[in-house]
Amino acid sequence: MGRSRIFGRQRISPTNSAKIAFCAGAVLLIAPAMAQTTTGEAPAPAQPGTRTTAYDAAFFAPFAPATALDIVRRVPGFMIAQSNGNVRGFAGAAGNVVFNGARASSKSDSIETILARIPANRVARIEIGPGDLYGSDFSGKSQVLNVIFTAEGGVDGNATVKAARVYGGRIVPNADASVLVRRGTSSINLAAGTGRFDSQEKGFDRLSALPGGQLIEFRRKVNIFKPRQPFVSASWGVEQAADRAFHVNARWAPNTFDLVQTNLVTPASGPLRDDRLVQRYDTPGYELGGDVSRPLAGGTIKFVALANRRDRKTYDASFNRIAGETVGGFEQRVDSRYDEVLGRLSWARANLLGLSFELGSELAYNRLDNATELFLVGGDGGRSQIDLP
Repeated sequence: MGRSRIFGRQRISPTNSAKIAFCAGAVLLIAPAMAQTTTGEAPAPAQPGTRTTAYDAAFFAPFAPATALDIVRRVPGFMIAQSNGNVRGFAGAAGNVVFNGARASSKSDSIETILARIPANRVARIEIGPGDLYGSDFSGKSQVLNVIFTAEGGVDGNATVKAARVYGGRIVPNADASVLVRRGTSSINLAAGTGRFDSQEKGFDRLSALPGGQLIEFRRKVNIFKPRQPFVSASWGVEQAADRAFHVNARWAPNTFDLVQTNLVTPASGPLRDDRLVQRYDTPGYELGGDVSRPLAGGTIKFVALANRRDRKTYDASFNRIAGETVGGFEQRVDSRYDEVLGRLSWARANLLGLSFELGSELAYNRLDNATELFLVGGDGGRSQIDLP
């Protein structure tokens, strides 16, 4: 018939769950100097002695792109590899896209989210090259895409308003907007979105006994999903040169998720049931980060700092009902908080004795505090808590 899993009550004290990781190492990358790119309506293929292919903005003009994401999706033979914001630390969270040759200093925002905030007319060209051109985080990647921005000042923005009609006839509106302001070497990016992805499903489950296949019960069900992922983000950067830059970014995402499942259950024997499944999740997230780069000893020293927090309050309940009255079920509540603070210091030099050299270290502090409670629901609607280890 299937298996069930019960997650026990647990409290992880900060002192027990706090972990500190430190790693240091030097990476020698045998890499000739990065090739100069060329412009034109057609892509400039890599020439002998060069390692990059460049696509000028004019190459993408026939597609009428609105954002940098539209441009990247049109790059021949390239697919975005999503960064993993849930991995511990900063080094392992890299994707395969950089901006002006540098990695974004955010973990919570996906690469597609960042690209969607950049107006297409701010992209001067796209470069494709092997990962070792952009530091040790990308050294194992065969292709990394570099988005090169224009140096023009001004204000540009994008706004999208749409509505979707889901199964059942309900209309779900959605809106996203971003604005990019550039003055000299300074740029400010503001973005916000409603993140509504409501949907509805209707179907059935047939539960049978093995090996004979005798029918145990037939369930007609309707699922109503309401995932909400709104966000507000802001970033500020000053880029005087590749080795003279700093960036600051912040993000707030008060995410929620609701699911209500109604079931009309016809068992092989016994009365009809109208079971219910309810899930209500409140999972806000916060992030603040930045980086600073300065010249040192013929190379570039860079410091990255990042702090993020994810709260999670969830409620799961399943009720067996006959004629509208609860005859049994369970409830589970989870209250948890995850914190991460990290710092990373690295020094890189593109040409040291004919080699590309990088030395770096990273310090990450993570803490998880979690409490889970499980209750059985009796036939009279009363709740009795199960003591869990």
